[in-house]
Amino acid sequence: MFRQIIGKIKSNPLRLAFSGAVVVLLGVLTIFAWDGITKRLLICVGLTVLSGLALLAPRLPNRISLPLLAVYLYYVPLKIFQRMELPMHDMSRIMDGVTELTIAFIICAYLVIFLFTQSSAVALGAGSAFFLVLFLVEYYIWKFRGDFLMPNDLGAAGTAISVMGNYNYGLSPEALYSVIYFLFFIILGSRIRIKMSRWVHVGVSVLAALLIGGWYYTVMDLPNPLGKEFVVNYWNIGDTRNLNGACMSYFWLLKDRKVDVPESYSEKALAVIAQAAAADYEMPGKTQQGPDIIMIMNEAWSDLRVLGNLETTQAYMPFADQISENALRGNLYVSILGGLTANSEFEGLTGNSLSLLSPTVIPYQNQVQHDMPSLARVLKAQGYETMAMHPSGEYTWNRKRVYTYFGFDTFIHQGVWEVPYEYVKGFISDACNYREIVHRYETRNRDAPFFLFDVTIQNHGGYYGEVPLDIDLVRVGETAAEEAGNLYDVQTYLNLIKISDDAFRELVSYFEQVEDPVLLCMFGDHQPILGDNFYEAVFSGQNLSEHEKNLRKYIVPYVIWANYEVDWKEYGDMSANYLPAVMMECAGLPLPPFYQYLMELKEEYPVLTRRGCLGRDGQLADIADLWDEEPIYQYRMLQYINSTKRIIWKRSLWKQSGMRDKAKVGTLCLRRIINRNRNLRKGDIMKGKTVCGVVVAYVLLAVMMGTLHSRSQAIPWYEKYAVVCHALGRTAEGDAATNSREAFVYNYMQGQRVFEADLQITSDGVMVLRHDWYQELGQAEAFGWTEQERWAVTEQEFLNAPVYGKYTPLTLADWFAIMKKYPDIYMVTDTKYSDQVEEQFRLFVDTAIDNGYEDVLSRVVVQIYYKEMYDEVTAVYPFGNLIWTLYYIGYPDSRQILEFMEQKEIPVLVMPSSWWDGQKRSDLENSDIKVYVHTVDDEEEARQRMEEGVRGIYSDDIPPYILQNR
Repeated sequence: MFRQIIGKIKSNPLRLAFSGAVVVLLGVLTIFAWDGITKRLLICVGLTVLSGLALLAPRLPNRISLPLLAVYLYYVPLKIFQRMELPMHDMSRIMDGVTELTIAFIICAYLVIFLFTQSSAVALGAGSAFFLVLFLVEYYIWKFRGDFLMPNDLGAAGTAISVMGNYNYGLSPEALYSVIYFLFFIILGSRIRIKMSRWVHVGVSVLAALLIGGWYYTVMDLPNPLGKEFVVNYWNIGDTRNLNGACMSYFWLLKDRKVDVPESYSEKALAVIAQAAAADYEMPGKTQQGPDIIMIMNEAWSDLRVLGNLETTQAYMPFADQISENALRGNLYVSILGGLTANSEFEGLTGNSLSLLSPTVIPYQNQVQHDMPSLARVLKAQGYETMAMHPSGEYTWNRKRVYTYFGFDTFIHQGVWEVPYEYVKGFISDACNYREIVHRYETRNRDAPFFLFDVTIQNHGGYYGEVPLDIDLVRVGETAAEEAGNLYDVQTYLNLIKISDDAFRELVSYFEQVEDPVLLCMFGDHQPILGDNFYEAVFSGQNLSEHEKNLRKYIVPYVIWANYEVDWKEYGDMSANYLPAVMMECAGLPLPPFYQYLMELKEEYPVLTRRGCLGRDGQLADIADLWDEEPIYQYRMLQYINSTKRIIWKRSLWKQSGMRDKAKVGTLCLRRIINRNRNLRKGDIMKGKTVCGVVVAYVLLAVMMGTLHSRSQAIPWYEKYAVVCHALGRTAEGDAATNSREAFVYNYMQGQRVFEADLQITSDGVMVLRHDWYQELGQAEAFGWTEQERWAVTEQEFLNAPVYGKYTPLTLADWFAIMKKYPDIYMVTDTKYSDQVEEQFRLFVDTAIDNGYEDVLSRVVVQIYYKEMYDEVTAVYPFGNLIWTLYYIGYPDSRQILEFMEQKEIPVLVMPSSWWDGQKRSDLENSDIKVYVHTVDDEEEARQRMEEGVRGIYSDDIPPYILQNR
């Protein structure tokens, strides 16, 4: 038999050549995938050899193929799931039940292909190829964007293709390891051919269809598949992958965005509704045409007095309470409490109501996926310049995309802030926010009216920390404050509201002096979630039903004010979905038919929220009770067209884009490729020989070229970043050298991406982030230290003692987990002098490998203090990023610097800022060496050093944008 196999191989040299080419290519990939772990090297070599043998093996009989199929379906789907996820996260937080559902999905994908091809080899080979492509797509989305493939990404494929050339497509060793596994699964699957009779084909096909249908019903129709409740983290959408994996996260989002078509829906019915609204609507008298409009959604801005009696030592929103001239005030009903800010934002900008959507939907994440009508787009059509603003990251709640879809011309986020930062409780203050509004207003295009929509962040949840407590509680409901239990969170919150009120007064004072007409609106997005003891006290003695109590938690204030004489009607209490129409009416601008309808609907149902609805008679009802009422039914049809259909000018743009022509060109090119390959036969395609071979060859070549390109063309960290954040940076409260989690989060939000961390080893051999064991850092008492004696503590003692009593200390494993979660950050080590460097770095590397974080070592920048240390470090691990710092040995002869750094290919030299002078600049001016200086916390000094030729600085608190225009 062996001779027969050899004979068949000799008679088919093409198969032998192809097998050899695959083995060579997999071997090259193995070289790139190996990161020093012997076990991994052996697995890669084994998969490479097995792939070659599988390609050479003759067709296997059913007695071998059937057991092999069983083993394949038992082992491969689980491994595919793991290899899709592990390059992005360690899977430690995967929820119970996700693994089973994902494995079932992978098997269903094989069955779908089988139904179309009726070939087990094609189903397994092409199915595994599909998951390889899906893995690469997921990996690059994670690498470039930090999240995963979402339903609305499919509609943005054209945009993605147009910018593909701007990215670095290199794969990490962990990702290459996954690619090798996938290629082996493709090759092995394509060799498992099961011979079946016609009726066996029919039976297997019926069973496959039933299994696919059962999976779809279980996942997409059942509220709790497998009896478990699965969570989508909409605030940090990227974290959803860590909970559910990429595949199931996609389906949960797809499930949530589903919108039911109203019965009898038609465009003719919509036209009738619009005509009736236009006939019934009467525009109030116009007092001013085309004012500039400033609309502010203030984070957690609310008046807790709507809940019940609340007495304080002084007023906490005196300005908002008394503003009355040319102003309107009232209660705004929203659908959220304590979070999900983007939902109130969605209602306030679109006029759509969350009460008509699925209870779990977050429109910003899974429904706003194309250009949509919004207040910004309506104003833009009337000649307005439109700007959105938020003092946080551009990707929070997917705002960067959403604001584009809503028609905003510009989005001002924290990364492009132009006024000096000012913080309250770790967040940019309302006062700072409003100064940025004033700055943008003063630099606006004065040839067009101006619309700015702003979302603040100062009053975000977490009501503790350094907030001046000038206002005290006296009585809550019928209970004296001191008898109501711990109300520290309530007191902190009320003092924050007073700070917001003062900032709002300053903003109004500024616009009072502006000559151009300005319309200003401020409203809250939600109330905060406070302690049960507070709610029990504030509701006491009111005889409210639970429904009534609950509805009061969803009330926030709104204020509309103008700096000119107005004659507005009273709008009273309303829900947030009516705000766009009210704003247009107050501005004296013509309303589109949808807004006209909203103004008519408001008279009938002034409050429509998920938590309850109020009719004109004040009767409380649930939206389900009103579902088929004619006004609500018409509203459902209007909202359906707004939410699910691209607006008409988007359609026309699509027709002009030439996409159909491009599709024809693509089809023609594909036909030419097939025609040129005269050896392609239909029979071979169905048997899976050629398809799988072509897929393997193309993927191997693409991955190799991408990897080689990335190794030669990747932009090094020192070319991208001019600031190294020293000791993870200064905290929001101003404390330096804490090496704490809070310091990292705060400085990451400032735009820092390169973080220097101090490293020490605990008494029980765990590496942690701390400068040394002598600094007190508010931990001395917890450690049991004395003034005379201090020592290394255990890991548990270290973790149990917050820095300065409030900051979270980090082990090195904790820090590596952060690096895994934030794939765009780098770590610069500061290990201090040690006479046991190899042991020190072996612990460093082992901490990464043992915890599944070895891939982050490619983003570790090791500081070398003296020549001998280079050999000691590189003997442990081949770190790809090294720098030489001089503070330990001083500044040697320049010739020594150049020779050593050139010999060892060390690109960056680091020295104290005070050492940089004209002589050292002259020494290095003809060298490619980049110089960083430390530690620089003065902006003028930083700019001066940059002008004098240094590449960058180490700093506790200077953010990168300060030096971006150097």
